[in-house]
Amino acid sequence: MTDRTRLDYANPAQGTESVHAFSQGNTLPLVARPFAMTHWGPQTEESNRFYKPSARQIQGIRAT
Repeated sequence: MTDRTRLDYANPAQGTESVHAFSQGNTLPLVARPFAMTHWGPQTEESNRFYKPSARQIQGIRAT
């Protein structure tokens, strides 16, 4: 199996369509080094749940 084939199956947004009634946390597609203190993720709206996978565009990249 090549690296290209493995990447075809990766879905970083898997599980991100959570709602407050189901979970008080927010599942995010974050990028970070192992054991990093800062994680980087897309921001689509200005609220406590700053990432919404159904948004049509991102506002920027947010450090968490």
